[in-house]
Amino acid sequence: QNLGRAANPLALLVLTSSLALGNNNANGGDADGEIPLLRRWSCVSIARFGLSPILMFLLLNTAHELGAIGNIGTDPMTWFILILEASMPCAQNSVLMLQVAEKTMEASRLAKFLFAMYATSMIPIVLMSTIMLQKCGFY
Repeated sequence: QNLGRAANPLALLVLTSSLALGNNNANGGDADGEIPLLRRWSCVSIARFGLSPILMFLLLNTAHELGAIGNIGTDPMTWFILILEASMPCAQNSVLMLQVAEKTMEASRLAKFLFAMYATSMIPIVLMSTIMLQKCGFY
């Protein structure tokens, strides 16, 4: 039970240490052909905050047509939670896995990338929440 309580703080500590280690390259890429930070950020942002919610909406519509769930008017909480979940940024567990695999530079680059994603995800999440609250009739 105590180990379970320590899991989240430990993961946060690993993520923070990966950010602190840093990456010596200023442009976000490296000599090994890594994709620059801005390009990765824009691709993941479009996929995570645009395509993923649209895909979830289409899946929910399909599930409704098959009779598996109600429509947005009769089952608004399901729609709200699933579309909002599809709009959330990536998890930090991948940094922890890279640290366990002793790939500290990769973990550091991923931690910086995740920090950029979390920092910029506030605006699309607020917009998506507002739109979904209105569509679901909560606001």
